[in-house]
Amino acid sequence: MTGRRGLMLLLPVALGAILVWQALATPPDPPRDAYTERSVPVTVVTVTPRVFVPQISGYGKVMPARVWSAVAQVSGAVASMHPAFVRGGFVAEGEVLVRIAADDYLLGLQSAEADLRHAEARVAEIRGSRHTNDALLAIEREALHLAEADLARTERLAQAGTVSTTVVEARRRDVLAQRSVVQSLENTRALLPA
Repeated sequence: MTGRRGLMLLLPVALGAILVWQALATPPDPPRDAYTERSVPVTVVTVTPRVFVPQISGYGKVMPARVWSAVAQVSGAVASMHPAFVRGGFVAEGEVLVRIAADDYLLGLQSAEADLRHAEARVAEIRGSRHTNDALLAIEREALHLAEADLARTERLAQAGTVSTTVVEARRRDVLAQRSVVQSLENTRALLPA
């Protein structure tokens, strides 16, 4: 057992000796220099402005970088065009390129106004027809009420034996005819647009 204790004591001492030997055998880090900015010499050239027209000569097909195509949102004849509005031309932003003649637009506007006046006249006519129909319907309903009252009187007289059945039937035909007139006016009123 003492042999084991001695071995357990010797093992940490040997391990410490190996670590010390390893630390002494490793070379030290190289010395570090402080960072300094390096200066770079600059060459200065004085340039005098000159007028220069670039010229390019080449062979093959030339294609534009951007192509613009316009679609008119209104129809009409072209009244005027910008002089630079041609294939390959240049125009500044905000310039008017094409003016369209206002004749077709004004004609369409006048036509729409005429249609509006016609529709307003038609509405006024329908309102007048409705008013006339309502007044005539009130009169015909009153006439139906009177015809029904006359039929009721005639039926009472027929039960008393003072009036013949032919007169009662004639009064019933009058009531049915008046109901037909009232129903016809109510149908006409229902068919008038709102």
